[in-house]
Amino acid sequence: MWATSAFPNSSCTSTSEASALLRSGWWPDHVTGNGSLPPCKWPGIRCDAHGSVRIVQWNTHYWRDFNLGSMNFSLLPNLASLELPFLALTGRIPLQICALSRLALLDLSYNFLSGELPPCLGNLTMLETLELEGNELRGPIPPELGTLKRLVWLFLGNNNLNGTIPSSIGNLSNLTYLHLSGNQFLSESVPSEIGNLKSLAHLDLSSNNFSGEIPVEFGHLTALIYLDLYNNSLSGTIPPSIGNLSNLTYLNLRGNQFLSGSVPSEIGNSKSLAILDLSLNNFSGEIPVEFGHLTALIELYLYNNSLSGTIPPSIGNLSNLTYLYLQGNQFLSGSVPSEIGNLKSLAVLDLSLNNFSGEIPVEFGRLTALYHLDLHNNSLSGTIPPSIGNLSTLTYLYLQGNQFLSGSVPSEIGNLKSLAVLDLSLNNFSGEIPVEFGRLIALYYLDLHNNSLSGTIPPSIGNLKSLAELDLSLNNFSGEIPVEFGRLPALDHLDLHNNSLSGTILGSLIEHLHLRSINLSYNLFTGPISDRLVTAHSRDAFLGNKGLYIVKDRPPLRSDRMDRPPLRSDRTKIVLVLAIFPVFFAVLGSCFFLRRRMKRDETKEMPEKDGDFMSIWNYDGKIAYEDIVKATEDFDIKYCVGTGGYGSVYRA
Repeated sequence: MWATSAFPNSSCTSTSEASALLRSGWWPDHVTGNGSLPPCKWPGIRCDAHGSVRIVQWNTHYWRDFNLGSMNFSLLPNLASLELPFLALTGRIPLQICALSRLALLDLSYNFLSGELPPCLGNLTMLETLELEGNELRGPIPPELGTLKRLVWLFLGNNNLNGTIPSSIGNLSNLTYLHLSGNQFLSESVPSEIGNLKSLAHLDLSSNNFSGEIPVEFGHLTALIYLDLYNNSLSGTIPPSIGNLSNLTYLNLRGNQFLSGSVPSEIGNSKSLAILDLSLNNFSGEIPVEFGHLTALIELYLYNNSLSGTIPPSIGNLSNLTYLYLQGNQFLSGSVPSEIGNLKSLAVLDLSLNNFSGEIPVEFGRLTALYHLDLHNNSLSGTIPPSIGNLSTLTYLYLQGNQFLSGSVPSEIGNLKSLAVLDLSLNNFSGEIPVEFGRLIALYYLDLHNNSLSGTIPPSIGNLKSLAELDLSLNNFSGEIPVEFGRLPALDHLDLHNNSLSGTILGSLIEHLHLRSINLSYNLFTGPISDRLVTAHSRDAFLGNKGLYIVKDRPPLRSDRMDRPPLRSDRTKIVLVLAIFPVFFAVLGSCFFLRRRMKRDETKEMPEKDGDFMSIWNYDGKIAYEDIVKATEDFDIKYCVGTGGYGSVYRA
């Protein structure tokens, strides 16, 4: 244990040490007393009983953006600990550090150091901790590091190191933590010599470019607790010897792509496993029954592989399991085992994008901790069990794309007060939307499209104040759009196309909602619709409603002319208008008599009604109204080509 000097009048350090510390510029003058205070009294410095500097420790208040090379480390011969993380230090690692023969701890992590690792670091034979992660170091890992027999911690991650891991790393018999993650350019095979590190507890080689197989010798690492090989290019199979790692709590092999073959049943021997991630690979075969022995397991990720067969019922033994992700395996099939209902701690269950068949187990209603349930894109059949309504914490429910799910939507879903997303689309549900859906006060996404639902849309949907997206398209709904939709302030997207909805479209209601997208096409809506609404949402949103026609909105009255007595200028204008009226009617009368004389001359040339239907102007207003209705399919919106000040123009 180091201590500061007990003799205030004695010199705290040698002249050379004081000179090196002062010249570094790392401490401002007011801290050093303009050089009058001994360094042992400076913040971040600790000395031994003889006044020699033993520890230089980080202090963010004083050290920012300094070059590491500004310190002459060769003048600090007794330095045992140099801890300068997170200080934005720049430059290269000075070779002078290699002369610090007493150095036991070197931490320069998370700075902006560049250049290569000096091979002379191998001279630091007393070194126990070497932390250089989070810099911009490049080049290979020096084989000379294999001489650091006392080394316990080696952290070189998140740099730009390249080449291979030197086999000499296998000489570090005391090494407990080896972290080389995030170097990208570290490549080739992982050396089997790592299997010699019998003291190793943490091994992180993730996010590099290692290839080849996982060394069988990893099975010798019986002290290993944490193994992370995520995001490399490893190939081959998982060696069964992994099952020897009885202390292993974390195993991550995700995202290697070329890892293949069966998942070894021996993994079931690693009874301490809490997190197992084998996702985003190319594993095939069945999920081992022995996984049911992993009773300490909290998280299991097997998604996006090529696994086949059924889920073993032994999964139901994993009483601590919180996350179960099996989605995207395509060949996983058969019934979903009811034993999953035993997993009382389960928060997330994702079985989507597989080929499961049969019914949703009633036992799912016992998963009272569940907040995310995703069964979409399988071949499930039958009905939704009403017991789903017991899942009071459920927030996300995805059942879309099962095709064979049918029957009524259970009203018990209305009990799910925490539900934010409900997607039952692309199934074969029938009957009406339960009125109880109006109790889903947290719901912001509701998708029921492409089913066989019918009846009217329940007004209780208007209670869903958080609802942002509502898709009820491609069903058989009838009746009118509930006026209660006007109480949906968060609604952004409304899709009701291809139903049998009728009545008028209340433009004021839709404009009140401030929708970003709407689709009401191919229903039975009738009556006028404002051109402003059509312009805002495109004509396609209203197509296929034969009784719908566009009207031009009248410009609003100017507010400054409403509810006030006429001004003098207004009265003058009225008098002028009244004086002009007699002249106007005299001219109008002359035109009227002249027009009657011209029409008598043209009567003999009037065309028959059965003439050219498209030459509508030739009929002088006498074309049959029934012909116009027939030609425009009862003034269908698709024939409307524009609107004017007095109505709409249709192409017949």
